[in-house]
Amino acid sequence: MKYLIRQFQKHTFIPDSGQCAKNQTIAIKINPNQSPKFDPIAPVCEGDIISLSNLSLNGIIGSWFPPFKSDSTREYFFTPDPNQCAKTTSIIIQVIQKVIPKFDSIAPVCEGDMITMSKRSLDGIKGSWFPPFQSDSSREYFFTPDNGQCAKTTSLKIQVIPKVIPTFDPIISICEGEKISLPNISLNGIKGSWAPQVLNDSTADYIFTEEQGQCASSAVMKIKINKKIKPEFLPIPDICEGDILLPLSNISLNGIRGSWFPALDNMNTQSYIFTPDNNQCANQSSIIIRVNAKTDPIFNSINPICFGSQKNPLQNTSLNGISGEWIPTFDNQKTTDYTFIPDSQYCAKNYSLSIAILPKQDVEFKHIEPICKGDYLEDLPTTSIHGVKGYWTPQLNNQQSTMYTFHVIGDQCVTDSTKNLLIIVNDLPIADAGKDTSIYEGQSINLYGKGGLTYHWYPDTDLSCDHCERPTCSALQTIQYQLEVTDENGCTDIDSVWIFVNQNIDVFVPNVFSPNNDQFNDIFTIYSEDKSYFIRTMSIYDRWGEQLFYGTNLKAGQGWNGTFRENQALPGVYVYIINAENERGIRRQLIGDCTLLR
Repeated sequence: MKYLIRQFQKHTFIPDSGQCAKNQTIAIKINPNQSPKFDPIAPVCEGDIISLSNLSLNGIIGSWFPPFKSDSTREYFFTPDPNQCAKTTSIIIQVIQKVIPKFDSIAPVCEGDMITMSKRSLDGIKGSWFPPFQSDSSREYFFTPDNGQCAKTTSLKIQVIPKVIPTFDPIISICEGEKISLPNISLNGIKGSWAPQVLNDSTADYIFTEEQGQCASSAVMKIKINKKIKPEFLPIPDICEGDILLPLSNISLNGIRGSWFPALDNMNTQSYIFTPDNNQCANQSSIIIRVNAKTDPIFNSINPICFGSQKNPLQNTSLNGISGEWIPTFDNQKTTDYTFIPDSQYCAKNYSLSIAILPKQDVEFKHIEPICKGDYLEDLPTTSIHGVKGYWTPQLNNQQSTMYTFHVIGDQCVTDSTKNLLIIVNDLPIADAGKDTSIYEGQSINLYGKGGLTYHWYPDTDLSCDHCERPTCSALQTIQYQLEVTDENGCTDIDSVWIFVNQNIDVFVPNVFSPNNDQFNDIFTIYSEDKSYFIRTMSIYDRWGEQLFYGTNLKAGQGWNGTFRENQALPGVYVYIINAENERGIRRQLIGDCTLLR
């Protein structure tokens, strides 16, 4: 039978007949089914583990199906345990797929270099790397995102390139002082530099440091410096200048072979340098062979001897006590070279001298050309052309011609004891440049020079010729000219002349004229100190602008006579335009007004 579900239901038990039993009624309370309630579950990151509660918020106990998996979004069902009067319910849990953090690839790293690995990916994921970066070898590094970012762990392989060890040809040992040159490129192509500065006087370690960007390590090279041996020799006794000198040994007492420089010299004290042959690691050595110089016999100097002198000046014992003989014997007829040969017991040199035999000669001097009066007169030589010494009288005079006498001093092997010399002093010409002159601007005149054979005007500004006697002058401004004249003896004189140029010559036009035939101011014309001015054109206008007169090429004193068409013009004011010009082409334009009076 159907039962209507209510909050309470009554049910009656009716016994079957024949049992002598009563009906029995019971009331059954009907509880409604409840829906289990749960807090909403936020989206879950892929791989996260959560625990679904078996007890709902409203106290219903049950179980979930299927078991929770965080690989994808799915629906989970909650089934209440029996006898709880509760419904089955479900929830959907969203699973968010994890992001793989992205990073730029890292170029291979040189062993020992340090890099910083970014803690934020290109797509903004923060996290940390493990293990910490080490530049000793290539390895894989893992990036673990920080919590709450729904990102996967990723990895990055970083290649570490082992450093190359620069290799060099070894320098086992060298001799002290030899040149050392360490290459800046290793045998395996590594570029770099050495420190400290290479020295060739002591053993040292040198460190090669590679240039950046080559992924190479430093290298060390030890260079052993062998100290040089000094060759030893027995000392050589002093010798006398010119003595035989035996060759020096090419092997030292301590077995070093080599050669000597310079070549042996038995005339001079000399230091000789022994240079060891190659590959012996030995220093140069030196010895001094002292050569005692032969004594120079000392004699007084012998002056030239006059031809025929009977005295023999040669002495057989020198001033420093060396005896010997002279070869050849003395000759007083000609100049001869003599040699003094010391006696054998002296370590002395030969001594040579020449005795000049002077011929008796005239006293001669170079000819002195005539001078101009007042010119500098150089002192006369006190030694003649052939070396005769003396003095002159009287004192030099550059104002007049004079005869001078040379007096020989002492016995100088000459034929005459005096010599006369005439010095001619020529008078100067008298230059005349003419009188100072005034001219007008543009005017030309002739300069008149005289007094010489040749002429020179200076400056040559505005002159037709600077070497003419009478040049034309066209000076445009006041100037002084100098005239230098030269006569037939080459003597000169100077004079000067001033040319004054009047540059401000005015042309005057009267402002009143009275053409009444009284022979005074009857003509309207121009006036000027320069009489060469003439009127090229003249125009006269009345006050209404009518031209009353026009004239051309009017000479001085010519102009307007105050008439118009053969009638006398009325008294009044008239306007003029005048173009004037002088013979030098200087033009003046004059514009103004004048008053005609009757």
